[in-house]
This record gives sequence, structure tokens and C-alpha cells, in this order.
Amino acid sequence: MISDAIRFFRDELWVVFTAALPVAESRVSIPLAHSLGMGAFKAYALSVVGNMLPVPIILALLWHFETQLLRLPIVGRALEWLVRRTEPRTDQIQRYGPIGLMLFVAIPLPSTGAWTASLAAFILRMKGRYAIPPIFLGVLIAGIIVTVLTKGISSLIPYL
Repeated sequence: MISDAIRFFRDELWVVFTAALPVAESRVSIPLAHSLGMGAFKAYALSVVGNMLPVPIILALLWHFETQLLRLPIVGRALEWLVRRTEPRTDQIQRYGPIGLMLFVAIPLPSTGAWTASLAAFILRMKGRYAIPPIFLGVLIAGIIVTVLTKGISSLIPYL
């Protein structure tokens, strides 16, 4: 029964999974959904859900296990590398606060998505309740931009 449901929703699960991946996010999941024959709204909705799934988990893990994660050789080095890579971008976010975080996510360019914003929020010591809403708004805006770039403005007209 579960395997039937997975088979039935296979394409949808691929879109959600792709949107949840770092770097890929909605920049890859929305075009993927369109290539699988999904409509603009379904592609957008699945991508937003998938893109937001890891955000609270990332923030919770970073806050809860900060010291322990840094002690693990591979994870600690990877986290330090990510922090070094993200820190230069935090100036813009810090200057504008939550609006800066939202704008950072809203621009669908490499390394400006929800994963990087979650790490930036952690570096800036923003708690999840303050970081998640602007990240969510940024994901919504980025999804609209990618949808328009993928399908054109005509794909949004039925929903306006």
C-alpha cells in the first residue's frame, strides 16, 4: 500500500527532494517539475514545501549541537568551511536584518538559497522564530522568479 502511494507520487517526491537539496533548491526543482509535465502552481507549491523542509532542521541542529558538531573532524571542517564561505555575505543581511535575509533568499542565484540563509542566520545568532519567516518569504519570491523564468509570465496569469 505504501509502495503504491510512493509509485503514484514518485514525480512529486522527486520535486520535493530536489528542492530540499542544498544548491539545487527551487532553481532546479521548478524546471524539473515542468519537465515532468507539472503545471506552474503544482511545481511552485511542491518546490516551496521541499525548499522549506530542511530550514527548521538545519537551524535546530546548528543551535542544539553547535559545540558537538565542531568537535567532529569531518563535520567540523565542513561547517567551518561553510561559515567562512557564508560570512562575507552576512554583512548585507546584518545591515537590513530580516528584510536582508528575505532578499538574500529571494534572489535565485547559486549560494543565495534557504540553506545558506539558515547558516547565515545562525552565524548572526538569529533564533529560528526570527529567521524562518523571512527565509520563507524569500523562498516564495524566489519560486515566483524561477517559475516566471521557466514558464514565462503567462503561467502566473490564471492565479492573479
